Amino acid sequence: MKFVFALFFTLTVCGLSAQNQEEEKIILQKMCKHLIDHKEKPDSIRVFESYDKYLFPYLGKIETEKVDSIAESIFYRFQKECDEFFWILENENPLDKSESVFYDEEQKSVISDKELKEFKKHQNFYYKFDGNLTYVKINKQEWLERFDDGTFSKTSLVWDSQNSFTLTFIESDNLMKKAYSRKGEKYQYQIIKKEDNYYWLQIKESSHGKFTNFKLYVAE
Repeated sequence: MKFVFALFFTLTVCGLSAQNQEEEKIILQKMCKHLIDHKEKPDSIRVFESYDKYLFPYLGKIETEKVDSIAESIFYRFQKECDEFFWILENENPLDKSESVFYDEEQKSVISDKELKEFKKHQNFYYKFDGNLTYVKINKQEWLERFDDGTFSKTSLVWDSQNSFTLTFIESDNLMKKAYSRKGEKYQYQIIKKEDNYYWLQIKESSHGKFTNFKLYVAE
């Protein structure tokens, strides 16, 4: 998304300091409200206005050395905190519909008991996001992701039923993952069906007004 990334690089020359999560949350709420209240304007204008009015004054108070990590943190967290911002990004640069699909309603699981047993025999998987592979290792109590740049993301895994489980975020050194999630935040998944060498998984809670299904491939 050209205008958003141009704006993002503008942020990286501003002074930044240690992140105050509560203050950041209030700022993002105000920015999101600005986007919603000014839908008559072009997306690029209302995004810039939201940054200029609420974020730039905050950034001007903080130190330079943490510029990259905090700027990126704000960018990714804004996508999670604000549905309007998420859909602006999605409309400009949509996800690969062959790998993930949005639904208005929760999809019913049609996976068989035999296919579920097969799923649980595997430990190594991967999924595709934004042209990159993310490798997933699953055991009885952990979902560990490793990325092409050598970073990782760690969550605990608890099975809620035969075909659904909850991931609880623990830690990550990946800029996007650690910005998007806070320690203790939970995500519920359901295994919907199996096709060829992959499974369709669904994030059970509505996210940004939609339910998200994505492909998880067997890597073994």
